[in-house]
Amino acid sequence: MRGDLSACAEPLTVWSPHAYELGRTISRHLLLDAGDVRTQLIGFDVPVHRIGADLLLPAHVDVSLPERAVLAAMGIGADLRRPWVLANWSAAWVYLGGAPPERPAVAVPHRARTRGGVTLHQFSLSPADILTIGGCPVMSPSRVAADLLRTGPDDPGVIAALRTLLERGWTQRTDVRERIHEIGPGRNSRRSLDALERL
Repeated sequence: MRGDLSACAEPLTVWSPHAYELGRTISRHLLLDAGDVRTQLIGFDVPVHRIGADLLLPAHVDVSLPERAVLAAMGIGADLRRPWVLANWSAAWVYLGGAPPERPAVAVPHRARTRGGVTLHQFSLSPADILTIGGCPVMSPSRVAADLLRTGPDDPGVIAALRTLLERGWTQRTDVRERIHEIGPGRNSRRSLDALERL
């Protein structure tokens, strides 16, 4: 369903006026999933990417890096909170493009509670781990690479994303290695370093 979806940008005001304005601009390309996607798209006959639970982005629409950050945040909707940071696959999508992740993912301060369709990752982040893109806080490429490796060092999708981050110059192996060491020992730390070296 088409219509004025600029109200979907309203939650972005918790992050910045710039994010809100960019969200209002990009909202003109969005469709609202009002239920049966197949029925509502008969008149459009275009493939779409799902952004969060309710928003659809026609796949042919070319979105920039800042617009992807804003769209990832818009997918969170009214649950968006100020201390949250786009993380994991949401942050990877900001840098790499392609199809957005099925569920928005954010890094949250410790003791945050789960909310709706948003994947919350409890991370301690340093200022170097956070970039502002399109007015939105986004986990840095080296931290994204380190965290993805820690969650799935044998996952072909993780390896492909890491390879692309490196090839496009978003990060360097040494930076990813440093971030893995900074995170400290724990789940998959050794396997993450091994996977990094095999690239």
